[in-house]
Amino acid sequence: MNIRKLSELCGVSVCTVSRVLSGRAGEFRITAATARKVLDAAAAAGYRPNYLSQSMNTGRTHTLGVVFANTVDLFLGSILEGVEAVLRGTPFRPLVETCENSLALQDEAIRQMQYREVDGILLYPQALPPGSAYRLPEPRHRRKSFIPVVLVGRELAGWQHDQVMMEDVAAGRQVAEEFLAAGCRRFAVITLFSDCSSNQSRERGFMETLRKHRVPEACRRLIRPDAPEPGDAEFLARADALFGINTGLLTAVLTGLRRTRDLRELRLASIGRFEAEPLLDLNWRTLPVPGRRLGEEGARTLLWRLDAPGRPARQLRVPLA
Repeated sequence: MNIRKLSELCGVSVCTVSRVLSGRAGEFRITAATARKVLDAAAAAGYRPNYLSQSMNTGRTHTLGVVFANTVDLFLGSILEGVEAVLRGTPFRPLVETCENSLALQDEAIRQMQYREVDGILLYPQALPPGSAYRLPEPRHRRKSFIPVVLVGRELAGWQHDQVMMEDVAAGRQVAEEFLAAGCRRFAVITLFSDCSSNQSRERGFMETLRKHRVPEACRRLIRPDAPEPGDAEFLARADALFGINTGLLTAVLTGLRRTRDLRELRLASIGRFEAEPLLDLNWRTLPVPGRRLGEEGARTLLWRLDAPGRPARQLRVPLA
């Protein structure tokens, strides 16, 4: 089976078949029904495209780079699941690099992706200490096409291109409103000393809500276990509501705090699922992070950008479930 026979079988032109099989149906405004007919016919006939041969004509490698600044955990694994789910049924496949929280490895991974001429890069970037900076991985043109970079999960200052983020500010506001409705009066945010946009946005939404409700400054505090300050321990001993910017961090703080007070007195909330939470006799609510949805929207954005390189930047916000 070849492209010409497929075109005769589907009743469309050879060009249409070629564009569908090379993942460029959207670029040429081929309808979804026509694209599905071509793909179904190709699958039924056992057609296997030669992507190496196609790349000589199209300039595409049908590979999308996925760069994770961190080692893959449940959250990043769910992002990858979302990417793979969207790419199934298309000619594109992911090429994954993990960077072990190293800026040098992240920069090298991006360079290697560009040298391999991937068609686009999905980047979950490194969270930096305050005041640090690194070269932004700008999208660039190559011989016949465009290599876009889509940020997912974490923002970078000055980034003007496509990105898919979580509704972190809204999550912080939601937790604060729930604490206030429950009658809590002394609030601590358990966070980290870094420029991670997700952490900062969750903190901001939470604290802005407390200020809006005129909670006194003495009754709200940011506590950073990696950079403790005088008075943190005393505040934790008297707080009645703790908000962890991620569940792992709050778990670590509670492990130490249980030696000095009864954790059942506390109202707790954090971002990220904790599988053992239902077994604990604690008033703890976790908001799941939408990792799979981030991966799905990130992959869709990359494919959309390949079909529309000149359109304005797409900036999506995914709510926490």
